[in-house]
Amino acid sequence: MEHEQRNLAADASEWYAKQRRITELYTKAEQRRITELYTKAADQLGNERASVRLAGLHALECLAQITPDQRQTIVDVICAYLRMPYTSPDDQPPAEDAPAEAHTRYEDQRQELQVRLTAQRILGAHLRPELADAFWTGIDLNLTQAHLHTLDLTYCHVRTAQFDKANFDGDAEFVGAHFYENVRFNGAHFRGDAVFNKAHFHGEALFDDETHFDRAARFSEAHFVGTAWFDKAHFCGMWTIFKAAHFGGDAVFIRAHFGGSALFDRAHFSDGDAWFTKAQFGDSATFFDAEFSGDAVFDGARVRPHFGDSWPAGWATRDARVAEGEEEGWIYLVRVEHGGEQ
Repeated sequence: MEHEQRNLAADASEWYAKQRRITELYTKAEQRRITELYTKAADQLGNERASVRLAGLHALECLAQITPDQRQTIVDVICAYLRMPYTSPDDQPPAEDAPAEAHTRYEDQRQELQVRLTAQRILGAHLRPELADAFWTGIDLNLTQAHLHTLDLTYCHVRTAQFDKANFDGDAEFVGAHFYENVRFNGAHFRGDAVFNKAHFHGEALFDDETHFDRAARFSEAHFVGTAWFDKAHFCGMWTIFKAAHFGGDAVFIRAHFGGSALFDRAHFSDGDAWFTKAQFGDSATFFDAEFSGDAVFDGARVRPHFGDSWPAGWATRDARVAEGEEEGWIYLVRVEHGGEQ
């Protein structure tokens, strides 16, 4: 009986050893297959034909879907593609009598735009948690200096995101997006509307280094947990809207330029200071029902003369003192206390 038990144990041990070897061989074969698929798809992105580049993107998307441990690497490849130099096609094709190379160049640019729109769509499609089976969690985006067209990341969730010096053609949609760590837009250029309504910034949000908003900048009900950096930002559109936005840390708008109306009505500055030092308001500025738990600082800020402005308590405006170097045609904000200027 004991001899039989030893034989059974030996047979079981041998069987398990064979299974481990089979598993190891299968794993190695699967890893080789994945590597081959990845290499082929990545190579396709460098093909001169747009149809092949599109096929490469779709292959990478499928591979990421079935290999979660490769998702960040594949996202990095897609982001790297979007960071490559690119020239948008003109709004209208060349005239019929234009040189053949002009038509070829326009068609190449038009097709490349479709490839880039597909790359953006893939990112957006897999960063929305409501699509549970398709959601890629814990993703970092590096789109530094990328050329992006009508980017739509509404309700997307990412860990970190870098958009430093990125160019946004068309509207850029970030409604309801969540950035769980720091997000950077330093020096970015928004040529269409920039829409961040109800976006949630869990870390620092950096829009400084002369970030440009050519059209409307919309941050209604946005939630900033960390410091919100907008120093030296240029809001050039008719509307800059931070209605009911919540600032959990410092809100830094030092030397910011507002070309149109700046609306901070019902904004809540809860655990930090609001810095508008030397900010410039080219049109109306309103802070109706805004709440400040810390200090509101407008030293050296100025605005064009008109009616309807609303400033935080403790601040008022006066005419420029040209003799003291202030620019004529502006009115300047001053801190007041007990009815007198400080």
